[in-house]
Amino acid sequence: MVKEDKKERMKQLLRRIHEGEGDVEGLKGEFKELLDSISPEDIPAIEQDLVKEGVTPDEIAEMCDVHLDLFRESVEKQFGLEEFSEGHPLFNLYRENEEITKDAETLTLNLSSIREVEDTGKLEEEMKKFSEKVSDLLKIDRTHYTRQEMIIFPHIEKRGIEAVPRVLWRKHDENMNKVKKLLGKIKRFSEKDEQYLDELEELTRDVSRSILDMVFRENNILYPTLKELLSEGEWAAVAEQEVELGYYKIEPEEVWEPTEEPVYPYDVEKEISEADISELPEQLRGMLAEKQLEKDTYDVRKKDDFEVGTGYLTKKEVDCIFSTLPSRLYL
Repeated sequence: MVKEDKKERMKQLLRRIHEGEGDVEGLKGEFKELLDSISPEDIPAIEQDLVKEGVTPDEIAEMCDVHLDLFRESVEKQFGLEEFSEGHPLFNLYRENEEITKDAETLTLNLSSIREVEDTGKLEEEMKKFSEKVSDLLKIDRTHYTRQEMIIFPHIEKRGIEAVPRVLWRKHDENMNKVKKLLGKIKRFSEKDEQYLDELEELTRDVSRSILDMVFRENNILYPTLKELLSEGEWAAVAEQEVELGYYKIEPEEVWEPTEEPVYPYDVEKEISEADISELPEQLRGMLAEKQLEKDTYDVRKKDDFEVGTGYLTKKEVDCIFSTLPSRLYL
């Protein structure tokens, strides 16, 4: 049970943040101290109490902004993001995770405010807004997740690291299925019902937890691994392709200009050395210790292949394509 004094401190801190108190660093220190003393499971209970007492979700969302500032400082300190300029693909991934974190954390805030609405018309309006916020999360899959799956994972798979991409890809799918399940529940809303709201809250918290868990996995396992293993040429290849897929709620303010030519996964020859492994995150080192890495030696381009815009085709493949096309030659 959360002590009343902690709840009061949270309320006062939120008010001071909302009122624009000048001592930002002091507020960050207080906020971090408070977060350290409250379990993650207790925070939603505090938020719901605050909504009941008249604190708006927008005011509580300010907490997420400070949280993201602390998150950013921690990431920059731990992984040396200062090495990467604005627009670098890895920098973009971290920035997207800030937006994803904020959106996932504010889901429960919106649901807490819905519980307090009594007017039927207002309730329907709030449910529509909530549905739009949840629908927004599907964009994570079309941008953030897809860029990793399609143009980044192949670079580490080429080196024989297959477990991490497989696990993360499966988690991506699980997260999006949970979002779709939550959307389905929202669509079945007809009138205010406590059992319905309890079930909706359970699904909402599950979505929020799962998405935040993925942010943690990426920031602490995947991205440090990419930072150590991928060359500038490989990042150049990623940067060349990622613009077509787009970003989750960010727009890089600068264009990163690599000094090396793009290197695609099929061009990677470098194997992982013991020195490389020693620089990887501890969780990943443990996984690699149990398996002998075998670099992918598959030759994408054979001797007589034809080069096309998106890869290579054998003579037999070209012949099969043209023999099955529903076309006629008129003379």
